[in-house]
Amino acid sequence: HGIADLFEHLGPVSMDDRIAFYERSDIFVLPTYAEAMPMSVIEAMAAGLPVITTSVGGIPELIEHHIEGLLHEPGDIAALAHQIKQLANDRTKRFALGTRARRRVDEQMNFSNYIDRLRGEIESVCEATN
Repeated sequence: HGIADLFEHLGPVSMDDRIAFYERSDIFVLPTYAEAMPMSVIEAMAAGLPVITTSVGGIPELIEHHIEGLLHEPGDIAALAHQIKQLANDRTKRFALGTRARRRVDEQMNFSNYIDRLRGEIESVCEATN
């Protein structure tokens, strides 16, 4: 599909090397057939990378298509190649998707925000029972 020169496949990346991996990346691609809530996608989003992945499992809860990243159906190699080319050739779109991805992780997965939301829910249940 003419994209071989656009990416580097590293395989598993150790925890010690992971930050440097994300810092030197422009796009994170996970063409998976089955996932629950992949930590690698969350990490890539937190690093401000646009994500190209499949719309399986919990991934659509993390990424809205064309908002924080690009989604395609599992096995659709033509769509995957097109999406990689699209982002490789459009720095502005990569930056916009990556910025929104990081914002989504900051807003929805920030531990302090989570604790505040949880506290609010617990307090509202307690008030309703009194």
